[in-house]
Amino acid sequence: MKPCFSQDVVYTQSYASHLNLNPALTGLSYTPTIALNYRDQWNGFQGGYKSYSVSVDKHFDQFNSGLGIQIANDRTLQGAVNHFQLSALYSYYVPITADWGSTIGLQATLNQKSIDYSQLIFGDQISELTGLPGSMGVATNEMLNFQNNQYYFGLSGGFLLFSNTFYLGTSFKNINRPNISVAQIDEESVLPIYFSVHAGNTFNLNDVSGLSPYVTPNIFYANQGNYHQIMAGAQAGAGFLFTGLWARHNITNFDALIFLLGVEKGVFKAGYSYDLSVGQPGSFTGNTHEISLVITPLENSTDSKQRNIKRGLMCPRIL
Repeated sequence: MKPCFSQDVVYTQSYASHLNLNPALTGLSYTPTIALNYRDQWNGFQGGYKSYSVSVDKHFDQFNSGLGIQIANDRTLQGAVNHFQLSALYSYYVPITADWGSTIGLQATLNQKSIDYSQLIFGDQISELTGLPGSMGVATNEMLNFQNNQYYFGLSGGFLLFSNTFYLGTSFKNINRPNISVAQIDEESVLPIYFSVHAGNTFNLNDVSGLSPYVTPNIFYANQGNYHQIMAGAQAGAGFLFTGLWARHNITNFDALIFLLGVEKGVFKAGYSYDLSVGQPGSFTGNTHEISLVITPLENSTDSKQRNIKRGLMCPRIL
């Protein structure tokens, strides 16, 4: 039996799931930030991926640090395979000049992978005549020498450099390369290190309408094992509306066009994105839906004024 490999979840709305993107983004707001994310990947494929996450993080000025916690779950094969994650995150803010700052982040994650073998169909349970699963209750002769649950620890890190318009970040996940195998075999299934780089700049346009229009071109690259992904495009907004358009390529072929539409009002920021598959072979339609909600309670005017004077954590709007 050969060891298997898998990739970590990558959200299309990466900046709406900022703790998943880069632990160095922990605590970039002085007030608590709550982020909720849902991803329905390859919804046209029976047994596709469904990912959920919720996180809370905050900056603590007295310690020059940010703290966060994230709970995530990934379901595959209609729930036959589940991946649960509980993460604690920490970042340290390092001011550089009056206009530039940086953060260094760490993330510790407890992972649980579980398999419900009663929902799986093996080759000897498929009829040789019809090519379909046999009648209910047909037992398999496979030697299921597997664990139903596998627990492992993951360690991640990241770095972010930013001004009030520009940002450049990088992150590393699975630094300790944990064994994720549920089978009792000699060879381990080691999870490859995940590496990503993301960068962009916010351009504030002429505000003749009072709607504070802006456009933020950005680029994202990720690599894990033999898998590569690059996504480039831009987000633009005015008033309470924002939208975005990106193209995603996996190095070997053009993968998808991505459309984003969202609203931002008061403490709430909600977005919906659609990944339109354009490069999959045959008739496979791996389209993906994603929904995000970010809640950031507002500071009172006095505290906000003090923050502006100090100029700490004056990060770009998209972050």
